[in-house]
Amino acid sequence: MTVRKILSCSAVLLAASGISSGCSSEESGTPSAQVPATSEVSSSTDPPLGGYPIPESLDLSPFSSMPCDLVPQEILGELGYDSEGTAKLEESDTVAAWTGPACFWQAREGEEGLLTVTILSGNAERGFGGLAGLRSLYEQGEFAYWEDATVLDYPAAYVSQWDRRADGECGISVGVSEEMAFSVVASFYKENPDRACSVVSEVAEDVVGNLRGEA
Repeated sequence: MTVRKILSCSAVLLAASGISSGCSSEESGTPSAQVPATSEVSSSTDPPLGGYPIPESLDLSPFSSMPCDLVPQEILGELGYDSEGTAKLEESDTVAAWTGPACFWQAREGEEGLLTVTILSGNAERGFGGLAGLRSLYEQGEFAYWEDATVLDYPAAYVSQWDRRADGECGISVGVSEEMAFSVVASFYKENPDRACSVVSEVAEDVVGNLRGEA
């Protein structure tokens, strides 16, 4: 396996849903609906001049042992998820050891969706942390789409190796320092595919607010 492919596998895993595993050569699908914009999450097609400036570095390290605390419980309830998440930690999970700590939440009975939040510490350890590292992989052709955005003034991008938005899966990665980022993925929104991108936008905003002490 080449170095490039190793980096690609890392990026895929850290941006995949909580039940995904491994990497493959699956072809990207047909692009689907536009990524929604809210009052706090905006999207564009080009990266800002000068790269991805960070307004103020935020520290993800306090959550490395408790990634489920990144998302306030009341928000999970509003989105139709069980408030109790399942943590995947580096010392006990092989995927988390490669990508970084993660937590995933199942939808409540009668609701649809699977939500995953990942601290992308694996990228930082391998020297391509932050949003710029993911962008470099996109420029190498490793992702099916990349749509720049901002989340509460922090640089972000809707990104995935496969474009499954038409099937109800959407991912966003947010840079909180030059070396660190986190990702949010929502999947299994079969009945309302467009909702997946709305969910990741809202959750990403809540995580940034939590990191800023606003939750």
